[in-house]
Amino acid sequence: MSDSEESKVSQNEKKQQLIKQNQQRKQNLESADVGPSVKLLKNIDIVDVLLKNVPSGEMYEKSYMHREVVNMIIGAPKNDTIITISVDGHVKFWRKIYQLIEQIKYFRCHKGPVTGACISLSQDSLITVCASDQTMKKFDLLSTDLNNFQKFDFRPATCQFVQLDDRETTYLCVSDFDSGKINVYDDVNEEKLNLVKTLEIHSNSVRFLFFNKEYDCCVSIDKGGFIEIWDPKTFDFPENSKFKFSSKLQTDYFELLKKQVVPLGACLSNNGQYLAIYGSDKQIRIFNFKTGKIIHTIDESDKRIQEIQDNDQDPEYKLHKLDKFAFSRRMATERETEKIFDPTNLEANSISLQFDENNEMLVYPTLVGIKYYSLSKAKIVQVQGKNEQERFLKLFLYQGKPMKNPSNTGGSQKLASDPLLIASAFKKNRFYLFSGREPEDQQDKILSRDVLNERPSKEEQQMASQLLSQQQEKKNNSTASSARIETTQGDIEVELYDKLVPKTVENFVTHSKNGYYNNLIFHRVIPNFMIQTGCPKGDGTGGESIWGGEFEDEFHPKLKHDKAGTLSMANAGPNTNGSQFFITCNPTEWLDNKHTVFGRVTKGMDIVQQIATAKKDKFDRPLKDIKIRTIVIIS
Repeated sequence: MSDSEESKVSQNEKKQQLIKQNQQRKQNLESADVGPSVKLLKNIDIVDVLLKNVPSGEMYEKSYMHREVVNMIIGAPKNDTIITISVDGHVKFWRKIYQLIEQIKYFRCHKGPVTGACISLSQDSLITVCASDQTMKKFDLLSTDLNNFQKFDFRPATCQFVQLDDRETTYLCVSDFDSGKINVYDDVNEEKLNLVKTLEIHSNSVRFLFFNKEYDCCVSIDKGGFIEIWDPKTFDFPENSKFKFSSKLQTDYFELLKKQVVPLGACLSNNGQYLAIYGSDKQIRIFNFKTGKIIHTIDESDKRIQEIQDNDQDPEYKLHKLDKFAFSRRMATERETEKIFDPTNLEANSISLQFDENNEMLVYPTLVGIKYYSLSKAKIVQVQGKNEQERFLKLFLYQGKPMKNPSNTGGSQKLASDPLLIASAFKKNRFYLFSGREPEDQQDKILSRDVLNERPSKEEQQMASQLLSQQQEKKNNSTASSARIETTQGDIEVELYDKLVPKTVENFVTHSKNGYYNNLIFHRVIPNFMIQTGCPKGDGTGGESIWGGEFEDEFHPKLKHDKAGTLSMANAGPNTNGSQFFITCNPTEWLDNKHTVFGRVTKGMDIVQQIATAKKDKFDRPLKDIKIRTIVIIS
């Protein structure tokens, strides 16, 4: 046999060994319904990779103020610029810096709500229009200066830059708030706009305007649900060989009209292949731009959300689950929210939608939080802000260029991705930043993360004072910093991260003080992996939290399964924590963001290893019971 043949045989033997190991591990997992999974060989999931380039924090990290309700958020990632606009017509410019944003300039721009805003294709200019004062303002995004002003003889609704196929001529399209007209202007860089054409292809006011660079055409959607596609050069239906249709009758673009649905939000994907529309029936329809056909329909109706809440077998249940009180409160807020979507309202109230930079995920706000919908998987893959009180409405996903950590002066200057999701909320004069980080100090998160960059109202001052006293009272009554787990094998001392994951530690401490863990066995032990306990039934299928049932995960970026002795919650999937916990024998990084880390062994690691190597049956249960005598809490 040749060396190459021997090498192939050796590789095959190794592969067979790995397969057998994985099969054995799967059998081990069948013996416990709750607990951490042993790492298995698996293919890379492209959605998991893309999720690493969007914010992962479940709670907002920071929020900043405007004087009035924030009703618009847009951005120019090429310039690391974010623009927030409030209903009083004030515009704030922010610069994205490493792990933060900083305010650059602030303009009292319009005498009323900004009804439309757009950024040039080169991302060097911003246009805002206001129906109340009938004006347009133009800003240079490089210098952040106001450099043009225009008074209209009509009330503008929205606006959009378009570019002709020569890539040199740029038009500005501005729709009329009181009619279906779209006014097209050129010489945007001159002091006065020149009217090129007034389009009258709509019978209702146009509320959404897009330019599709890939197809060299414009999309206009009016408040009645009529969708029109037109060539900015000829102002007629485009003669484009890229389209798979020659008439709108061959498409699904009449769907909104047929069902008398009002468009409340819309967006175009970065590659021009998808058009998404959020309707008043709370259905999101995603169109294939080439065919004009609906390829995805996402049901976000109250009825569907209620069905998910009531059915724990629903595939989306774990991502959506809220306790009954919180869900009832959300539904009540939703009734109020629906009142603001009046087409005659000047405050530009609409729902934001945005595709990620890879055109794989659609991001949009709902009553249960901000959702990420995967087009390839046709399902929700992430929900943010579920446990916040706010009803988010507008958003902007910033995935800009990687940045250096300025504080790391002596070490590596490796560039790091720092995506942000910026969101506004119903009746809130703040905007909220979701990042890959959770609030720094969760004990004081409600106060410390809400920056008072404007003078707070008396009501806000009162609320802050109440929150401070409530948190101080909770701090005085709560948790602990360490515990001693006394077992029949010996004692294990652990430190507890009560400030980083307060709810998880509170659950563990309260159970311990109540004697819940006394005489419970270690029902699952695996050498070089972990030891698991906390199940009253002794088989891995029992246990509940101190609040009854299960409670949500509490991941923190500083807490990882990066070393032996990690104390972590066992679960049966996302947000299913009860009473069971485990201690690792080695680093188990694949458990990060799947199990909540809440402590670390400080003494007695030898006891952990003894328990892990105890003789056991085929279900990983020790042949001779190893029990917790009691858990002593050390304050």
